This record gives sequence, structure tokens and C-alpha cells, in this order.
Amino acid sequence: MAQLDARKEVLAAKQELINDAFNQALDMLFNLDSAAYLEILRRMLLSSIKTGEEVIILSPRGIRAESLMISGMSLTGSLPPPGT
Repeated sequence: MAQLDARKEVLAAKQELINDAFNQALDMLFNLDSAAYLEILRRMLLSSIKTGEEVIILSPRGIRAESLMISGMSLTGSLPPPGT
């Protein structure tokens, strides 16, 4: 029984570390300046294209970013072939 309790404690500690890492990543993302945020969003969108028929759903900040990209930036780009 003690071994099971120890494993549960280890699992709880790992889950807390993972949650902390995600929260730190979110904080960093939310605190990016507009140019850095747009570049990350552009790269994520380009790397997600599979068919060219994808639909994206954006957060309010993403919607503002979309209008900035449409007015001054392009989502066009080239990606290496899948598996490379």
C-alpha cells in the first residue's frame, strides 16, 4: 500500500510540473508583442495546412491578428514535404 501511495505522490508532482509548464507557456504567449505573436500564429497556421481547405477558429486576439495579417502580412509560404 505504501508503494501505491508513493506512486500517487510522484504522479501528482509530475502533473503539477506539467500544469506549471503550460501556465508559463500561456503567460509567455499572452505577453508577446504583436509582431512576435503574428509570426508564431503565421508559422502555426502554415505548418497545419494539409489540404488547403482547412477552417480556422481564432480567439479575439487571433481575430485582431488575422485582420493585421490580411492588411499587411501574408500567410503564404512554403513548407517542406511531409515527413522531411
